[in-house]
Amino acid sequence: MKKLIGKIILFIFITGGCVSCSHTGIGPESYDFAYTKPPETDDGWRTASISDVGLDSSQIDRLLYDIHKGELKNIYAVMVIKDGMLVVDKYFNGANRTNIGLIASTTKSLVSLLVGIALDESTSNKSVKTPLRDFFPAYSDRFHSQEKSAITLYHVLTMTAGLDWDENTFPHPHERNPNTQMYEVDDPVRFILNTNIHSPPGKRWNYNSGLSVLLGEVVHNLSGEYID
Repeated sequence: MKKLIGKIILFIFITGGCVSCSHTGIGPESYDFAYTKPPETDDGWRTASISDVGLDSSQIDRLLYDIHKGELKNIYAVMVIKDGMLVVDKYFNGANRTNIGLIASTTKSLVSLLVGIALDESTSNKSVKTPLRDFFPAYSDRFHSQEKSAITLYHVLTMTAGLDWDENTFPHPHERNPNTQMYEVDDPVRFILNTNIHSPPGKRWNYNSGLSVLLGEVVHNLSGEYID
C-alpha cells in the first residue's frame, strides 16, 4: 500500500466540514506559526522541506497561519506529499499524528485515486471504458438486463451508473436508507448490484455510496489486494 500512496501527490485536509482555503487578508508580516520541515521518524516516510520540492513556503505559511488563528475552521491536520516526500505534517485543535479521524466520504476520492493506480499497474488491459460486469464475474447473474450491462467503470467513478439509489429521502442511519441497509447485509456487493436501473448509464448523476464499495472490489480484482 505504501507503494501506491507514494505515487499520490495530495493535499489532504482532515476536516469536520467543508472549508474555504482562500486567504483572509493577512499581510506579509512575520507569522507566529510558520512552516517547519517534518522531523524524520521511524514510520518509513522520507521528509523534505517545501523548498526542496519546489513549492512556495510563503503560501504554506499563510495557510497554517489562517488555521492557527481560527480563520479556517474545523481543520485538524494538514499533510502535503510531493515527489514521494512528506513535506508538511501539521496538526491542530488537539489532534496529533496518532489520532484516527473519521473522514467519511473523503474516502470516495481516495478510492478513485487507488482505482487509477490499480488500472495503471494492471496487466489486464482494462480501462475506465471496461464494462462493470467484467470486474465481477462471480455476479454475472446481476447483469441480466441490457441497461446494467451498459454500466462501465467510468459510470461508477462518476456516479452516473443509473442505479435507483436514494440516500436523501431517509438520511442515514434511517432503516429505509440504502446505505444503512448495505451495512446490514452479508453480501454488500450483491445488495448493490441487485438495485434496479433508474436511468440510462451516463445520463444522470446521483450520489451513491454503494458505488464506492464496488470500486473497492474493482481494486481487489485488479491488484489482488484488498483496498484497506
